[in-house]
Amino acid sequence: MQPGLIMSHLRPRIEMRVVVWAILWVGMFSWTCESYRTGEAVGLLIRNSRGTVQESLRNQLPLFGLSSATVMEIDESNVDLLRRLSLSFEADGRRSLPWVDVLPGRNKQLETLTVTFVYSSPGGSNGEIHDVSAQTKYKEKGDDDLEFVINYVWIEQADIDINGGVVIMSLATLLVSCLILFQTCTEDSEDEDTVAPTQPYGGSSTSAVPKWD
Repeated sequence: MQPGLIMSHLRPRIEMRVVVWAILWVGMFSWTCESYRTGEAVGLLIRNSRGTVQESLRNQLPLFGLSSATVMEIDESNVDLLRRLSLSFEADGRRSLPWVDVLPGRNKQLETLTVTFVYSSPGGSNGEIHDVSAQTKYKEKGDDDLEFVINYVWIEQADIDINGGVVIMSLATLLVSCLILFQTCTEDSEDEDTVAPTQPYGGSSTSAVPKWD
Protein backbone atom coordinates (compact mmCIF):
# COMPACT_ATOMS: atom_id res chain seq x y z
CA MET A 1 0.00 0.00 0.00
CA GLN A 2 1.35 3.44 -0.89
CA PRO A 3 2.18 5.97 1.86
CA GLY A 4 -0.56 8.30 0.60
CA LEU A 5 -3.16 5.56 0.96
CA ILE A 6 -1.93 4.77 4.49
CA MET A 7 -2.37 8.38 5.59
CA SER A 8 -5.78 8.54 3.93
CA HIS A 9 -6.78 5.41 5.86
CA LEU A 10 -5.58 6.78 9.20
CA ARG A 11 -6.71 10.41 8.81
CA PRO A 12 -10.35 9.87 9.97
CA ARG A 13 -9.18 8.31 13.23
CA ILE A 14 -6.64 11.06 13.82
CA GLU A 15 -9.30 13.72 13.25
CA MET A 16 -11.73 11.91 15.56
CA ARG A 17 -9.06 11.73 18.26
CA VAL A 18 -8.51 15.49 18.06
CA VAL A 19 -12.25 16.21 18.19
CA VAL A 20 -12.82 13.97 21.22
CA TRP A 21 -9.83 15.47 23.02
CA ALA A 22 -11.07 19.02 22.37
CA ILE A 23 -14.63 18.27 23.52
CA LEU A 24 -13.48 16.69 26.77
CA TRP A 25 -11.13 19.51 27.65
CA VAL A 26 -13.68 22.21 26.82
CA GLY A 27 -16.19 20.40 29.00
CA MET A 28 -13.72 20.19 31.85
CA PHE A 29 -12.85 23.89 31.85
CA SER A 30 -16.48 24.94 31.43
CA TRP A 31 -17.43 23.01 34.60
CA THR A 32 -17.29 26.05 36.81
CA CYS A 33 -19.79 27.74 39.09
CA GLU A 34 -20.28 31.46 39.50
CA SER A 35 -19.42 32.67 42.99
CA TYR A 36 -21.04 35.51 44.92
CA ARG A 37 -20.51 37.53 48.05
CA THR A 38 -23.34 37.77 50.55
CA GLY A 39 -25.71 40.54 49.46
CA GLU A 40 -24.41 40.61 45.88
CA ALA A 41 -27.08 40.92 43.17
CA VAL A 42 -27.78 37.79 41.12
CA GLY A 43 -28.59 38.30 37.45
CA LEU A 44 -32.21 37.77 36.36
CA LEU A 45 -33.50 37.41 32.80
CA ILE A 46 -37.22 37.35 31.97
CA ARG A 47 -38.48 35.61 28.83
CA ASN A 48 -42.02 36.17 27.57
CA SER A 49 -44.23 33.81 25.57
CA ARG A 50 -42.82 35.12 22.27
CA GLY A 51 -39.25 34.39 23.29
CA THR A 52 -38.22 38.00 23.92
CA VAL A 53 -35.68 38.26 26.74
CA GLN A 54 -35.12 41.31 28.91
CA GLU A 55 -33.02 42.07 31.96
CA SER A 56 -34.74 42.93 35.22
CA LEU A 57 -34.37 46.20 37.04
CA ARG A 58 -31.76 46.25 39.77
CA ASN A 59 -34.35 46.58 42.54
CA GLN A 60 -35.99 43.37 41.24
CA LEU A 61 -32.86 41.24 41.48
CA PRO A 62 -32.34 38.65 44.22
CA LEU A 63 -29.48 39.28 46.66
CA PHE A 64 -27.23 36.33 47.34
CA GLY A 65 -27.93 34.74 50.70
CA LEU A 66 -30.52 37.35 51.72
CA SER A 67 -34.26 36.75 51.61
CA SER A 68 -36.16 39.59 49.96
CA ALA A 69 -39.26 40.44 47.95
CA THR A 70 -40.02 42.53 44.90
CA VAL A 71 -43.12 43.55 42.97
CA MET A 72 -43.45 42.84 39.26
CA GLU A 73 -45.85 45.20 37.53
CA ILE A 74 -47.25 44.27 34.13
CA ASP A 75 -48.24 46.96 31.68
CA GLU A 76 -51.77 46.29 30.45
CA SER A 77 -50.66 47.02 26.89
CA ASN A 78 -48.36 43.96 27.10
CA VAL A 79 -50.71 41.60 28.91
CA ASP A 80 -50.96 39.20 25.97
CA LEU A 81 -47.16 38.95 25.79
CA LEU A 82 -46.75 38.42 29.52
CA ARG A 83 -49.38 35.79 30.21
CA ARG A 84 -46.51 33.34 30.63
CA LEU A 85 -43.02 34.08 31.87
CA SER A 86 -39.80 32.16 32.32
CA LEU A 87 -37.15 33.33 34.76
CA SER A 88 -33.43 32.58 34.40
CA PHE A 89 -30.82 33.43 37.00
CA GLU A 90 -27.05 34.07 37.05
CA ALA A 91 -25.06 35.93 34.43
CA ASP A 92 -25.58 33.44 31.60
CA GLY A 93 -29.07 32.34 32.62
CA ARG A 94 -27.87 28.84 33.51
CA ARG A 95 -30.48 28.45 36.28
CA SER A 96 -33.89 28.49 34.62
CA LEU A 97 -37.36 27.97 36.04
CA PRO A 98 -40.25 26.33 34.17
CA TRP A 99 -42.83 28.58 32.54
CA VAL A 100 -45.03 30.46 35.00
CA ASP A 101 -48.64 31.29 34.07
CA VAL A 102 -49.31 34.87 35.11
CA LEU A 103 -52.89 34.74 33.83
CA PRO A 104 -53.94 31.09 33.77
CA GLY A 105 -57.60 31.96 33.17
CA ARG A 106 -60.07 34.78 32.87
CA ASN A 107 -60.75 34.94 36.60
CA LYS A 108 -57.33 34.15 38.04
CA GLN A 109 -54.00 35.88 38.21
CA LEU A 110 -50.65 35.20 39.82
CA GLU A 111 -50.42 36.59 43.35
CA THR A 112 -47.01 35.42 44.56
CA LEU A 113 -44.09 33.56 43.06
CA THR A 114 -41.78 32.09 45.69
CA VAL A 115 -38.31 31.37 44.33
CA THR A 116 -36.14 29.18 46.56
CA PHE A 117 -32.36 29.13 46.16
CA VAL A 118 -30.23 26.36 47.63
CA TYR A 119 -26.70 27.66 48.15
CA SER A 120 -23.49 27.20 50.09
CA SER A 121 -21.05 29.72 51.51
CA PRO A 122 -18.08 27.87 53.04
CA GLY A 123 -16.65 29.76 55.99
CA GLY A 124 -18.68 32.85 55.09
CA SER A 125 -16.57 33.41 51.97
CA ASN A 126 -17.78 33.54 48.38
CA GLY A 127 -20.73 31.21 47.89
CA GLU A 128 -22.40 29.42 45.01
CA ILE A 129 -25.94 28.56 43.93
CA HIS A 130 -26.71 24.86 43.59
CA ASP A 131 -30.41 24.72 42.81
CA VAL A 132 -33.39 26.97 42.08
CA SER A 133 -37.07 26.06 42.38
CA ALA A 134 -40.37 27.95 42.45
CA GLN A 135 -43.88 27.75 43.86
CA THR A 136 -46.89 29.77 42.68
CA LYS A 137 -49.96 31.12 44.45
CA TYR A 138 -52.97 32.51 42.58
CA LYS A 139 -55.88 34.76 43.49
CA GLU A 140 -59.12 35.93 41.96
CA LYS A 141 -58.55 38.55 39.31
CA GLY A 142 -59.52 42.03 40.48
CA ASP A 143 -59.89 45.47 38.96
CA ASP A 144 -56.66 46.76 40.43
CA ASP A 145 -53.34 46.94 38.60
CA LEU A 146 -51.94 43.66 37.34
CA GLU A 147 -48.93 42.81 39.46
CA PHE A 148 -47.47 39.98 41.49
CA VAL A 149 -44.88 39.57 44.22
CA ILE A 150 -41.70 37.54 43.91
CA ASN A 151 -40.38 36.21 47.21
CA TYR A 152 -36.72 35.19 47.17
CA VAL A 153 -35.95 32.56 49.80
CA TRP A 154 -32.40 31.33 50.46
CA ILE A 155 -31.61 27.97 52.06
CA GLU A 156 -27.99 27.31 52.96
CA GLN A 157 -26.79 23.77 52.44
CA ALA A 158 -23.70 22.98 54.47
CA ASP A 159 -20.84 20.59 53.82
CA ILE A 160 -20.74 21.11 50.07
CA ASP A 161 -17.19 21.16 48.76
CA ILE A 162 -17.52 22.66 45.29
CA ASN A 163 -13.79 23.04 44.73
CA GLY A 164 -13.27 19.38 45.60
CA GLY A 165 -16.02 18.40 43.18
CA VAL A 166 -14.46 20.42 40.39
CA VAL A 167 -11.05 18.83 41.04
CA ILE A 168 -12.56 15.33 40.93
CA MET A 169 -14.40 16.14 37.70
CA SER A 170 -11.22 17.53 36.16
CA LEU A 171 -9.19 14.45 37.08
CA ALA A 172 -11.91 12.13 35.76
CA THR A 173 -12.04 14.06 32.48
CA LEU A 174 -8.25 13.93 32.18
CA LEU A 175 -8.24 10.17 32.82
CA VAL A 176 -10.94 9.52 30.21
CA SER A 177 -9.09 11.71 27.71
CA CYS A 178 -5.87 9.76 28.23
CA LEU A 179 -7.66 6.42 27.85
CA ILE A 180 -9.31 7.49 24.60
CA LEU A 181 -6.05 8.89 23.28
CA PHE A 182 -4.19 5.69 24.19
CA GLN A 183 -6.86 3.53 22.55
CA THR A 184 -6.84 5.49 19.30
CA CYS A 185 -3.04 5.47 19.17
CA THR A 186 -3.02 1.69 19.73
CA GLU A 187 -5.54 1.15 16.94
CA ASP A 188 -3.52 3.34 14.60
CA SER A 189 -0.37 1.36 15.44
CA GLU A 190 -2.14 -1.94 14.75
CA ASP A 191 -3.36 -0.64 11.42
CA GLU A 192 0.17 0.37 10.44
CA ASP A 193 1.48 -3.10 11.38
CA THR A 194 -1.08 -4.85 9.18
CA VAL A 195 -0.35 -2.73 6.14
CA ALA A 196 1.42 -4.72 3.41
CA PRO A 197 4.97 -3.66 2.56
CA THR A 198 5.26 -1.28 -0.34
CA GLN A 199 6.30 -2.63 -3.69
CA PRO A 200 8.50 -0.81 -6.16
CA TYR A 201 6.64 0.69 -9.08
CA GLY A 202 6.51 -1.39 -12.22
CA GLY A 203 6.31 -4.97 -10.96
CA SER A 204 7.32 -7.60 -8.43
CA SER A 205 10.18 -7.17 -6.04
CA THR A 206 11.52 -10.65 -6.92
CA SER A 207 14.72 -10.48 -8.98
CA ALA A 208 14.31 -11.52 -12.61
CA VAL A 209 18.03 -12.33 -13.04
CA PRO A 210 18.51 -16.12 -13.36
CA LYS A 211 20.94 -17.87 -11.04
CA TRP A 212 23.71 -19.95 -12.64
CA ASP A 213 25.30 -22.94 -11.05
